[in-house]
Amino acid sequence: MSEPEVITPAQALQGLGQEMQHQGLAVLAELIGQCNTQEELPNKETLRGLFARRLENLLEEALAFQEDGGAVPTGAAPLKHSAGEAEKQAGEQAGPFAAVAGTAPKANGPMQEQETPDITLTTHEGEGPSAPLPGEAASRTEAGKKSAKAQISRRELLANLVGRPAKAEAKAPVAPPAPAVQEANAAAGKAAVAALLAAFDALLDILVTTNPAIATCTTAEGITVYYIRTEMSDVYAGILAGKGNPPALLANVVRENSQVYPRPVPLDLFEYPPFDFTPEVVQECLQKLAATPEWADIRFVESAVGTVYLYSTQYLDHDHAEFLAERADTGLIMNP
Repeated sequence: MSEPEVITPAQALQGLGQEMQHQGLAVLAELIGQCNTQEELPNKETLRGLFARRLENLLEEALAFQEDGGAVPTGAAPLKHSAGEAEKQAGEQAGPFAAVAGTAPKANGPMQEQETPDITLTTHEGEGPSAPLPGEAASRTEAGKKSAKAQISRRELLANLVGRPAKAEAKAPVAPPAPAVQEANAAAGKAAVAALLAAFDALLDILVTTNPAIATCTTAEGITVYYIRTEMSDVYAGILAGKGNPPALLANVVRENSQVYPRPVPLDLFEYPPFDFTPEVVQECLQKLAATPEWADIRFVESAVGTVYLYSTQYLDHDHAEFLAERADTGLIMNP
């Protein structure tokens, strides 16, 4: 008995066709954006599960879509990632040390202060999703804001799943197809969903390599996670990804601030978003840092008003760190 043929992701992708590839990419981008608005960084397996559930839900809508004669489901709208849930208080989300953490929170949350565009992908005649052209603007976020030639709507996706052309507006009620046709369309829809799921890995690779707004980083456990730069800055995503190893995250943040700005970091910073460490966790981090040779460069100074600051001796000497801590606490009036 011969072994069943194994279909690779690339082969599954080729079998989708350009339109279904485009629609699958739009759904994936939407899912990543929705996770990011909840301050979550989805990994590949999380996205795979979300993708499967979304396609199942869309297929159910598609079948209802054909039973209604092709009418657009209530609330149907172009696919886009969510702009977020209920507004949050700025003080709760940002905390008093947001600038030191490297974030630029909005008034309603810890995301970057910029308008969030739709995440769409462009296509050209006879081509797949377009990659950034040589010489385009260096800013990947700005590149992610470019408008698409054609935005994939829920109407088009539902119509495609049941094998019916999408119509702009029905002037008169359309009779639903015969039961035999509905069954055939349902089978075709299930086959389309199966094909999209089989091509998931290839679709995700294409999304990351061709859409400059989509980025990845690695968690403390070594797992690749995904985010959209128009939803979350690189620094903020790196902090969320590193929360699995608090001592290493604390040391990295202190070193970065000492090297780049330069400035020491107030210890209280780590009790606020996006860190949200308890005082007990912060104390454990300090103990581990003191006992681990690779983190021996992390030292502390105390300002005249009693604020504890951390700095790295790789980039700041004690006197300079102490001066910067005093200036941060007392202000330039005391240090003209």
